[in-house]
Amino acid sequence: MIVADNNVFQSLWVIVCNIAKGFANVAFTSSLIVMFVTVGVVVLYAKKRPVGTSLCRGGAMASGHLLHVQLFGRSAWCPTSG
Repeated sequence: MIVADNNVFQSLWVIVCNIAKGFANVAFTSSLIVMFVTVGVVVLYAKKRPVGTSLCRGGAMASGHLLHVQLFGRSAWCPTSG
């Protein structure tokens, strides 16, 4: 049972400040921007494709490359997130 006193609010303030410091890190913020852009491109492209259409080899290679950038490239931009 958590009792809401001054210590709880101080702890929450420390958590909020540490999250803000994390976004001040350029590598972390840039990796988030790259992630959101590539996810947005995939979603926009998926909406344009007809349902049930199979992928050609080039499309499969491009999607594999995007997945590689999403999963492994993020650790190159922000080594502490891997």
